[in-house]
Amino acid sequence: MSGRVTRGAALALTLLALCAMTVATKPGLADDSLPMQALLKPDGSGFLIVNTPSRPMSWEACSADLAECAPFDGNEPNGWLNTGDAQPETVFRVTGDGSTGLSPLWHGNVSPLTAPSVVGEVRANELVRPVPGQWQGGWEGEGDVLQLAACRTQEATGCTTLTDSHYPSTCPGRSAVIDPAFIGDYLHVANRRQGAGPHYELLYLSTSPYHARGGVWRPSSITSAAVVGRIAPPTGKRTNRCGFPPLNRASISRSGIARLKCGLGCRVLLIAGRRGRRVHVTRKLAPPEWFTQSPIALRLPRRLLARLGSGRARMVVRIDGRRVARRTVLLSAQARRHRGRRP
Repeated sequence: MSGRVTRGAALALTLLALCAMTVATKPGLADDSLPMQALLKPDGSGFLIVNTPSRPMSWEACSADLAECAPFDGNEPNGWLNTGDAQPETVFRVTGDGSTGLSPLWHGNVSPLTAPSVVGEVRANELVRPVPGQWQGGWEGEGDVLQLAACRTQEATGCTTLTDSHYPSTCPGRSAVIDPAFIGDYLHVANRRQGAGPHYELLYLSTSPYHARGGVWRPSSITSAAVVGRIAPPTGKRTNRCGFPPLNRASISRSGIARLKCGLGCRVLLIAGRRGRRVHVTRKLAPPEWFTQSPIALRLPRRLLARLGSGRARMVVRIDGRRVARRTVLLSAQARRHRGRRP
C-alpha cells in the first residue's frame, strides 16, 4: 500500500505466540476422523488441506447425500485437493489408513453478485459499518471478512486502512470512526470471501489500525470492492469511543507553547494574532516511526511575538488546514519567559 504510512508504523506490533481457530461445520454430514480445511483460491476455485495427511490417500467426489461417489483426480502434494472442474453441490471424501474425511458442500466457483456497502454517514467523526455484498458459489458455511480504507483517489491509490481486528479497542463488526485527518479522501470498502475453514490466525496486539500490513484489498474472484463516497467534514464532535484516538491532536499552554501529535505526518501552522496584527510559524512533520511517540513542542520565536506587543492574543494551531486547538494567552508573560533566549 502506498501513501501515508511508514514502514516503522507497519512494524509497530507486539507479536504473541498464540493461534486462534474458527471451526466450520458440515451440516447434514456424518462425523469424520480425518479433518481438513476448506479454503478458496484467488481465482474463485476451492481447495482442501488434510491437516493430518496419511499416505496413500484417495479422493472421491460425491453427491450431497453421499449416495453416489466417484474417484476424483484433484490430489496435490501434502494432502491438498483442488476442486478443479467439479460440479456444484459436491462433497469430497478422502480416505487414508482406514480414516475418512468429508468436506463441506461445494457450490461451485465463487464470484461476486453485488458490491459491498456501508451503514452510516461518510463523514469525519462518524461511525461507519461495512456491509458484505452477495455471492454465488463457494463452500457451505463460509463467511466474509470486511475492510474499510481511506484513499486519496477514486482509483484506490494512496490508501490507509481504517480497520484492524488486532487493535485492542477496535470497533465491532470491522466498523470504524472516520478520523478528520481523512477529510476529502474516498471511503473504500472491500469484502473478501474466505472459505469455510477452519481458519488459523496468528494473534498479536497492534498499537494502531493504521499500518501497511496487507494493504487495501483489490477486486478479484473472491474479493469485491467499492468506493462509497468522499469523506465530508464533521458536523459535530466524535461521540463513539471505539477505535484509535484522533490522529491529529494539539493543545496550547498558558505560556503559548503548542504540543501536538500527527499520527500520519502533517503540516502544522501556529498562529498568534492581536489587534489586527498576526504572526505565524509553520512546520512539516514526517510520519512518526511509532504511534506512541511523545508530543512535539512548537512555539513562536521571541522576535515574532515582539511584533504583537504586550497584552492578550489569540493563538491557534492548524493541522493540514484544520483548526485543532486555540487559546488566549498573555503576551507580556510570554515575553518574560523568552527574555534572554534565542528564537
